Amino acid sequence: MKINTNEISALIKQQIKNYQAKIETNDVGTVMSVGDGIAIVYGLDNVMNGELLEFPQNVYGMAMNLESDHVGVILLGDDRLNKEGDEVAKEAADTLRPSESPALEIENLFPTSLSLSIMFMLS
Repeated sequence: MKINTNEISALIKQQIKNYQAKIETNDVGTVMSVGDGIAIVYGLDNVMNGELLEFPQNVYGMAMNLESDHVGVILLGDDRLNKEGDEVAKEAADTLRPSESPALEIENLFPTSLSLSIMFMLS
């Protein structure tokens, strides 16, 4: 088998010519600490206040305290399921169905007046 350097060179030049730089940002953070229903997360630079976040073990959280180097997140599930080092991701708006919304679960668990108070505190 003979290696043809001209073919290899032409192939590399073609790939360089067709190269398109794509910058992808993944909004993924890392849990720094968890306790009392609050998680401190590092690395979610583009998260907005009130945005829904997904933790491992099917636990959701809501970004509430936006600091320059971390985000304070209210956990909407059992905080004992998550630990330091877990990955946290922003929940895509189109992937959450109403039946899976933690906010709707709150409404189903508590009487109307109490659920309104909880929703007011979370917003």
